[in-house]
Amino acid sequence: MFHKIHYDSIHEFQDFLSDDEHDYLLNKINNYSEEGWWDKDFEEMSPNWYGRNIWSTEDVVLQNAHQRMLNLFKSYDYATPFAALSRYRPGESMGEHEDEIGVKTIQYGAVLYINDDYLGGEICYPSFNFCIKPKARSLVLHPGNLTHSVKPVLDGPTRYMSTSFVHGSDEKPAILK
Repeated sequence: MFHKIHYDSIHEFQDFLSDDEHDYLLNKINNYSEEGWWDKDFEEMSPNWYGRNIWSTEDVVLQNAHQRMLNLFKSYDYATPFAALSRYRPGESMGEHEDEIGVKTIQYGAVLYINDDYLGGEICYPSFNFCIKPKARSLVLHPGNLTHSVKPVLDGPTRYMSTSFVHGSDEKPAILK
C-alpha cells in the first residue's frame, strides 16, 4: 500500500483494496439491478442520496476494508462501517460541505474509491485550491472539519465509492498512526 499525504491533512492510500476485492466489488455493482439502487426508505431519510446506494452492511469485503482502515488509527472512539456502495452518475456532484456538520464527533471522513474510469468527479478541497482523482482501489482520509466537494461526473462511466466516518471523543480522539 502506497501512502501519499497532501497538505499535511489529506491521506491517500493507493492499492488499499486488493485486486480480488476490487474485482468482487465491481462484479457486485455490475450485476446489481437498477431497481436495487432505489431504496424507498432512504428517499425520506436523505433525498440527496436516493437512487445512489446499494446497502451492503453484511458484505465481508467492505467489512475487511473497514477493519484495515481502523488499523491506520492509534485511537478512535468508533467508526461507521462501509455500509453502502454509492454512485455518482453523469451530471451528479456534491457541493461544498464538511463531514462533521451536525455531528461534531466526526474527526475523519473516509472514502473508498472503487473505480477511476469515470470523467470528472474529482474531490476538491477549496482551502488548498486542490482537487484529486484517486486511483481505483484507493482510500482517502481527510479531517471531518475540512471543507470539500465533488465535481460533476461527466459523460461516461459512473463513479463508485463507499464512505465511513471516524469519530473521536475527549477520551478517545481519532489519531492516525
